[in-house]
Amino acid sequence: MSLAAKRSGRAGARAAAPQDAAEIVQVVAVRLGGALFGIDVTRVCEIVRTGLAARRAGLPAFVRGLVHVGGEVAPVVDLRMHLGLPHVEGDLDSPILLTTLQKQTIGFMVDAADDVVRVHRDQIDRGHAAAAHGLNRACIQGAFKSAAGRLLLLNIDAILSSAEMTDLAGIVG
Repeated sequence: MSLAAKRSGRAGARAAAPQDAAEIVQVVAVRLGGALFGIDVTRVCEIVRTGLAARRAGLPAFVRGLVHVGGEVAPVVDLRMHLGLPHVEGDLDSPILLTTLQKQTIGFMVDAADDVVRVHRDQIDRGHAAAAHGLNRACIQGAFKSAAGRLLLLNIDAILSSAEMTDLAGIVG
């Protein structure tokens, strides 16, 4: 099913009542190792499984390669590395979540992109979820329970530093 269909609630999830629609957050559930994370669905442009181009000389260590989508080249960042999780080799089936950060298309490689999960804002614990998992607090907006388990809600804008964003701009610019 397409991401657009999942966003609209046609993926089998119960639609929110109109008065509650603003209070519902939809996130793309992704797996990295044994952990579940969520990324706000409005920040994900597309999920692709196109494989990576070969690494070229001079790419920063956190860039796994480049992906070609719709005539555009986007760097693909190893999300595991940025979250301090153990490194594993991705393969051609590893999903890449395309996002836009500072007007630049960037891909984040994950182990799996499971589904779109809907949660009421009041159910998101904005406490110390990051510290409990040994993650950078700025990268985590909160945590909530879903049918799949406990998800940590990622702050996609805080994953890359301004220096890393500058490095990425130099790759495709």
